[in-house]
Amino acid sequence: MKVRVRFAKYGILRFIGHLDMMRYFQKANRRAGIPVRYSEGFSPHQVMSFGSPLGLGLTSAGEYMDMELTRPIPSAEAVEALNHTMAEGVEVLSFLELPERCPGAMASVAGADYQVIFRDTAGEGSFDPAYWQEVLAAFQEAEAVPVRRKTKKSERLVDIKPHIHRLELILPQELSQEERERYFPEGSGGLRMRLSAGSAENIKPELVLQALEQVYEGGHRSAQVGAKAGLALAKAADGLAEAADAADAADGLAEAADGREARARLYIHRQDLLANTAGEGEPPAFVSLESFGSEIAGISGREAAGNFGREAAGNFGRKTTDNFGSEIAGTGACREERPDGEEA
Repeated sequence: MKVRVRFAKYGILRFIGHLDMMRYFQKANRRAGIPVRYSEGFSPHQVMSFGSPLGLGLTSAGEYMDMELTRPIPSAEAVEALNHTMAEGVEVLSFLELPERCPGAMASVAGADYQVIFRDTAGEGSFDPAYWQEVLAAFQEAEAVPVRRKTKKSERLVDIKPHIHRLELILPQELSQEERERYFPEGSGGLRMRLSAGSAENIKPELVLQALEQVYEGGHRSAQVGAKAGLALAKAADGLAEAADAADAADGLAEAADGREARARLYIHRQDLLANTAGEGEPPAFVSLESFGSEIAGISGREAAGNFGREAAGNFGRKTTDNFGSEIAGTGACREERPDGEEA
């Protein structure tokens, strides 16, 4: 059985990297008694995979983990058991069964929704709605938004406008109390973005901010200029890109470049990861990765108590043994005791 787990990441744990989050959930699964299937061989490990990695310092309410189970477990029980083991900063939001042939989370990602919120550290309001309304108007009028993208081997000029599917203002009053407490404690207002993501094109919110400033500071000429003028604008933005990279390395926050040497720290929050269900050549039709799953209904009390307790005890006993060889043997024995009689 394949399941998809959606979880939120916030607070101090936003500074935990992707690989550490994988190890964190491996331990959480064992402590919660989740019947995860293990791989075979000399070094068995839990069969699990994650969606698009989240940048260090970013918060999210739409992170995904796919894993395989040896037997069903009701969604409500799994969510409760996992959250009981979680540290402050991670919360499991859903635990859903996937169809047998459903692609994995990483392969399905085609877009992402973001909130980019300006911090009001001085209490004076660092977000100016009128200014950003002008910026968005300039963006809509521009025929192309060329930016320079650097890779390990080269750099190239890319028009990112086709990869920005939604761009709109978020006024301060639109932020809920829960969002402010969990994700934006000093938030004033910002932008809502839907961007291309995944292996083909992966557009970051920081890059969009630089492009918006580039278009606005260049005036409406950017709507008529060709590739040469676009290349000149991209070169002018290189200094801003380097400054934003430095801020991201320091505390995971992007830098809003306004061309006047003023820097505003941001909250960058990923709301959800999206799949594109449209056919080739059709306009994108984005849906949440969560929409592919369905709730796992409860099973009989006798079966739940017997299977859940036996496997939870097996997992705890297996991991507390002092002998590594016994640990592997214990894992194999646990697999042989599966109710359906199949090899894990």
